[in-house]
Amino acid sequence: MSPKLHPVRGIDGEATINLFVASLEDIRNPKHCPACLTGCLLAFFHNTNGAYLLDNIAILRENHHLFLDRCVAFLTLERDLAELDAASEEWIGCECDLNDALIRKLHDILPKGDEPDINTVSRHVVSVVHAVLQPVREKGGVHKVAHNAEKAAKQGKNVLWPTKPADLLPYGPDSSVRAMGYWIERAPSALWIGLVGSMLEICKRTMIPALITSPYIPEKSIGIVEVPIMVHMVRTAEPRRKSAATPAACLADVKRCAVFFLQLQTFCDRHELLKFFSGQEDFFFRAMKTALDFVRDIARDVKPSTARLDVIGIGETEQEVSYIESVFVTLAATVHCHLGLPFDSKKYTALVLAHSLAVLKTDKDPAIIAFQAFYQLAFHERCCSPGCTETFASLGRKFSLCSGCSRVPFCSKQCLTTAWKYPNVAHKDVCKKIKAVALATKLPSKPAPKDVLQFRDRCRAEIDEADIADIAMHVQRLFKEMSSAFDEEDKIQFLENVSRCETLGIEDVA
Repeated sequence: MSPKLHPVRGIDGEATINLFVASLEDIRNPKHCPACLTGCLLAFFHNTNGAYLLDNIAILRENHHLFLDRCVAFLTLERDLAELDAASEEWIGCECDLNDALIRKLHDILPKGDEPDINTVSRHVVSVVHAVLQPVREKGGVHKVAHNAEKAAKQGKNVLWPTKPADLLPYGPDSSVRAMGYWIERAPSALWIGLVGSMLEICKRTMIPALITSPYIPEKSIGIVEVPIMVHMVRTAEPRRKSAATPAACLADVKRCAVFFLQLQTFCDRHELLKFFSGQEDFFFRAMKTALDFVRDIARDVKPSTARLDVIGIGETEQEVSYIESVFVTLAATVHCHLGLPFDSKKYTALVLAHSLAVLKTDKDPAIIAFQAFYQLAFHERCCSPGCTETFASLGRKFSLCSGCSRVPFCSKQCLTTAWKYPNVAHKDVCKKIKAVALATKLPSKPAPKDVLQFRDRCRAEIDEADIADIAMHVQRLFKEMSSAFDEEDKIQFLENVSRCETLGIEDVA
């Protein structure tokens, strides 16, 4: 028997789910008013219902996929600003049947005097999807579609939502990201940016082209970093002023921005990263400086008792602060270094300048370049056979890795055969070296930027420098060869791919 949801005030959970799903059968024409749909969402994610929050999330993920699909569809159906404005004006008032006991209870969940509109509904939908994605981000594995289905079948359970990355982008990456961009422009919030970051972590490079060309997300994602800082400063200056924004909530908002920017660093190459921040450089560095200057002030005021729904995903305060600082310092240093900006201590923090210098020093280190090569092979999501243009996204699946080195992806046996003896970049020339280096350095199959120093040190101690250089140069030549199969913009990205990996936590690269 499936476990039951735990809604507030004795509301029928299954009936509430069914009402919400039926109401949003046509996203553009909901069957119930904003107050009713907001009540549906608050029934399971109400602050006073915190004891059951994680239980509800688990039950929704296993047994109520359609409910969560409707939530995502509401956020990703492409409606431009004019259409959203029109919907806001038209979707007002209430024509719900208040003689229905369930509908009446759902309306009563809201505080008296509240008049929800389309922005209210979207805000709560974002909150629900964001909360549901937190355990997904922690456990990962969404890409293992067949494996997850088999595992669930053996356990007699349903596959957990999202069953595949495409569930988060139901209208395709371009249209879905544009839709979210319109919402973010209309009602910007750290929760929105955190949600996009969580989706990016799951969907990976699929979202990158649409993100970097969005007319709204780059500017808004930078500006939102400063908002919780300013809110906390006002709260500190006027302690008697009533505010729902606790220090814990402000810290959570800063972390949500950090999650987004970390994923941006992880999945963008240098060309894409600079394009994302193009025209926003001064604004960006100001936001990073503000966050780095004040995040510890916020953390000092955090009280454990303030852990509620609005701070889901926040752990130990010191760990969160270190995470935020690491992400922002690394990102700012990366952009600073790649733009070739001056080392001006009045304009940039000392940490940013020190890390920028460290990034600059690593550019000619064979071990660092080799690490970048491994990193690219793990994350670039394209077939590595010269001349092939297939990607994970184009074929809708992950590719098998070479059985010899277990590092290089190919879309088919034919492509592996082609690559094995391809002139100038024959895979057979480096296959054994790639395997040997990966084993000797204990490099994870999906390396993180923080692994670079350990990789470098083990290379220096155990690996012939000539083998390291061979791998580094081979992958550089491979990307150049592969770029000939793509258009000019993709070619530029390929030629700069080796610079995509950035190093977290570098203090001295000798």
